[in-house]
Amino acid sequence: CVRAVNHPNLVRLLGWATHQSCPIVVQEYLGGKSLDHQLYVEKWQPTTEDTLKMALDVANGMEYLHTAFVNSDNRTMPVIHRDLKSPNLLLLHGPPDFNGGQGEKQQVWVKIADFGLARNKKLDAKSRSRAMRTGMMTGCGSILWMAPEILLGDNYNEKVDVFSFAMCLAEMRSRHLPWQGAKQRTDTTQVPYKVTRGDRPTWQLKCDKQGNPKKDFLNILIQRCWDQDPARRPQF
Repeated sequence: CVRAVNHPNLVRLLGWATHQSCPIVVQEYLGGKSLDHQLYVEKWQPTTEDTLKMALDVANGMEYLHTAFVNSDNRTMPVIHRDLKSPNLLLLHGPPDFNGGQGEKQQVWVKIADFGLARNKKLDAKSRSRAMRTGMMTGCGSILWMAPEILLGDNYNEKVDVFSFAMCLAEMRSRHLPWQGAKQRTDTTQVPYKVTRGDRPTWQLKCDKQGNPKKDFLNILIQRCWDQDPARRPQF
């Protein structure tokens, strides 16, 4: 499936080979760095415009994964990434040097990488049951961005990627890893418990003086995307 991926916001697979029984994957070269590196090493401070552009790039790439492939019956076969997070969002023409040769600000451009955990949604019941027994469904992805239905070991669909997208947006907004912050942070071992009972790191949103999330576009989008009920989360 990864061989067929061809979208400007997804890292392309160019080829593969083996060397001394070791598999080698060749992907397109990207000169930029990952979003987490830019935020936490380069100390980049994205503007609202930058955040919206990155969000749109990620949404476009994920919409392609979720809708581009069809089976012989012409039914959509969503490809679920399952590990959408800031280390897998690669920035081009971006920070720390946003200035082009003419002194004009270049627009940030995001490509989604690392499809090592991607899988087709259309698993047969036997394979799905086996995956649950062996821990595949609960062991995939990264805890800080992971949807509650995966943490609970429940069956899931492509809406797990929408949940992870919300965590990435909150991360961009606060410039801290999910559940972490300058004034509040959660022990990583407690994150699964909090997520599965419906808690969210709302302090990472833009808040008023009382600490309540403001009702601006990004806050509303984030809160819709990390809804506890996958059916209420929007599609990309």
